[in-house]
Amino acid sequence: MTDSQASEFFVQDLQAALRNLYDPAALRKSRLLLWLDLDKRTHPIGALRETLSAAIHALKPPAATPPDANAWRVYWILTYRYIEQSSQVTVAGNLGLSDRHLRRQERVAEQALADYLWDRYKLEARAPAVLPAQASVKDEAAAPPGEIPSREQELQWLRESLPTQTADVCGVITSALRLIAPLAAASDVQVDCVLAENLPPIAAQLSIVRQAVANVLTSAVHAAGGGRVVVSARASAQGIEVQVNAEGENSPAQPVPEAAEALEMAREFAGLCGGRLTVAPQTAETGSFSAVLALPVTQQIEVLVVDDNLDTLRLMQRYLEGTRYRFLGAHDPEGALALAEAQPPRIILLDVMMPGIDDWELLGRFRAHPATSAAPIIIITILPQEQLALALGAAGFIRKPVSRQTLLAALDRQLDRLATGSR
Repeated sequence: MTDSQASEFFVQDLQAALRNLYDPAALRKSRLLLWLDLDKRTHPIGALRETLSAAIHALKPPAATPPDANAWRVYWILTYRYIEQSSQVTVAGNLGLSDRHLRRQERVAEQALADYLWDRYKLEARAPAVLPAQASVKDEAAAPPGEIPSREQELQWLRESLPTQTADVCGVITSALRLIAPLAAASDVQVDCVLAENLPPIAAQLSIVRQAVANVLTSAVHAAGGGRVVVSARASAQGIEVQVNAEGENSPAQPVPEAAEALEMAREFAGLCGGRLTVAPQTAETGSFSAVLALPVTQQIEVLVVDDNLDTLRLMQRYLEGTRYRFLGAHDPEGALALAEAQPPRIILLDVMMPGIDDWELLGRFRAHPATSAAPIIIITILPQEQLALALGAAGFIRKPVSRQTLLAALDRQLDRLATGSR
């Protein structure tokens, strides 16, 4: 095997590890553990994560480097996409790139990181011990049949990879109507839209919601049979209800297979974003079609983040942008208590490694303070002290570095506990 082939294997292994940087089960299977000689460590997953994070930070250009230099772009792409686990949409917006350009630049950044690790750890010499003698890149790249992602895995990937955003539901419906307009015209179906005013915003993965609405509309067009489809939206006690009705003289008695599959996908998409799709049975007598897509509205949940590191505060603020959580930040204990009195938080994120105060003192002060005693506290720290944190009254514990996905999942768990009254 040539050095270039071994290097290509390594790039593939690195790319897989970066995309699963906060997934212990995936990292446990990573061949990068062998490449970097970490498989015999007491905590190999943590060691791998720390090694990759350190390598990314090692690529940070000197302060005097011009801000538009390619070295900065490489560093920020690796930091945003993999350490912070930001979506491609978010990173493209941060860096002023198109989605396509970002994907090309991701490959450049990954290659730069691979080159650094290859030279830093002299991996050329390790290749014979890591790679099978007869391996080929083509064979390695092909996924075995048993490893092809299932539909459920693909849906879960969508839920975890797409960012949660707030949006005007009328805008989402209008976008979906533009998408299905050619189909409606080809089917000689008239589509009317009646939207209530001042509807509250929704919070969800917008691509998923838009596709759910489009799928329902597609099914309605098939059912209309040259007739009419009416779309309406209104506020309800449960959130926003999008009603889609269709009638036509040539309506089929049963949904066509394509429409039935579109509805099933719409039902799954709705579930991914916390919504629900209800479809009335289509009978031979009426031939009509009626569906209601219920979507959750945005509810701002105040989250107080306390950390003396301003970079960490800015990172947490970016993680919470566009979600149902509203960021409240403080970088010292007194400021945190004053902010909590002025705006009582529902949840607190606390770093216990702060100067000027005993490590765990602030946790106790929050637990005793009237403004914060009912708020669950999640400790975010580099310390391996989960059991101590829980024993001292913390409701959750996260080791740094933390990804956006991990943070939002921890907040969602605490919110669920608050809703059910459990601890």
